[in-house]
Amino acid sequence: MKFWQRAYYSILLLFLLCISIAIYSLSVRSYRTNLERQMEYALGESYFIMTSMEKERAAAEANGRAVTMEAVFQPYAAYYQSLGAALQLWENGTCLAGDALWLAPSETSSSAEMQTAAVKTYESTKYVVVTTSFSHGTSDYTLIYLRSLKEFMRENTQLTHCFLLISAVVAAVLAIGLYVLLRWLSRPIEALNQAAASIAAGEYAKRLPAKGQDELSELARSFNHMAEEIEQQIRALQAAAEQKQNFIDHLSHELRTPLTVIRGNAEYLRSVNLTEEEIITAANDMIAQTERLEDMTRKLLDLAFLRNQALECQPIGVSQLFDAVAKTLHPRLEQAQIRLEIPHQDGSIRGDMVLLESLLCNLIDNAIKASEAGSTIRLSGQGEPGNYTIAVEDFGAGIPSACLAKLTEPFFRVDKARSRRDGGAGLGLSLCAQIAKLHHAVLDISSTPGTGTTVRIIFTQW
Repeated sequence: MKFWQRAYYSILLLFLLCISIAIYSLSVRSYRTNLERQMEYALGESYFIMTSMEKERAAAEANGRAVTMEAVFQPYAAYYQSLGAALQLWENGTCLAGDALWLAPSETSSSAEMQTAAVKTYESTKYVVVTTSFSHGTSDYTLIYLRSLKEFMRENTQLTHCFLLISAVVAAVLAIGLYVLLRWLSRPIEALNQAAASIAAGEYAKRLPAKGQDELSELARSFNHMAEEIEQQIRALQAAAEQKQNFIDHLSHELRTPLTVIRGNAEYLRSVNLTEEEIITAANDMIAQTERLEDMTRKLLDLAFLRNQALECQPIGVSQLFDAVAKTLHPRLEQAQIRLEIPHQDGSIRGDMVLLESLLCNLIDNAIKASEAGSTIRLSGQGEPGNYTIAVEDFGAGIPSACLAKLTEPFFRVDKARSRRDGGAGLGLSLCAQIAKLHHAVLDISSTPGTGTTVRIIFTQW
């Protein structure tokens, strides 16, 4: 059973119970109130008859007429009989006049009160019975007043039926209204359940309408936020998985190529009688491929190390950093016949000296590979407190705009043939990007084919 159904039956049962108790209490109270009124009316009528009879007899005696209590009683008996009531007059335990009643004075009251009232049942009919006692001279009289409650009971039954009908109508309206209300209120919950099932089935773009400011709308907005976070996390995981697969595919390919060359040269050296020059050429080729494998392994290890590296930053003077880079690359620049210019604004940044030197060396090495002999590479720096930019600029072949977004991906190379010839594996810029990320710096690459390439490292936090 669904939650809204449990709530529906529980609330409906509770309301029906409350209505039943209210109707019962109202019926009982109405019955008792009306019965008390009937008894009060009967008491008043009986008292009126007694006092009237005594006044008439006293008036007759004052006028010198002898009149009995029986004679005074007869007109009242006849009158009240026409009204549906019965009267009886008793004197000293003997019935003097009145209708033949099924009650005697001893059955109506067990007390010595002057006037008593009670409800008696005779032949399945209820009666209100009033007994009034009074004395005159040496005689004790008892007046019995009896009125049927049949009409009263009929009216009470009708009133009870009216209450039951009203309660039935109220219960029906309540049941329908409660059903409609709970179904309306449960729709957002059902929609939430369906959305959750859709997301579980892989429909991560599923969202809920979130209109209004009530709790259900807040729940819908929270669910949508959660769904967005899940979708982003799933996309990130998918992207990471794809990157890992691409990395493995590229790594396998990059490892296979030099290993194939080394194996081929080894078999060539073993199976063929070669001249000394041929042997030297094959050995040099094997050495070159071995160095390529060594460089690739070193950079892969560096990348793995950087992903788990907790950086300890120290203040580093830009001049000191640039001097160290120039000294390290001096032999490489001399060999390539390329001049390095270092115009910069003196300042300082926070970071790791070794990693930043490696970053700049990799960038300048890429610039050397893209430049012709006799050209210039510019290493510059400028900035202000809290913001310093280091730039590596070459004037070589440039990079097509379509390739710029992929430059920092592992194993990506613009010119694969030249990269293999130069011993590159497409890991240098990936390593640079990781180092920049560790320093909370932004690596920005801009290039124009035929003009050159500029790589900027923008430091904003230190």
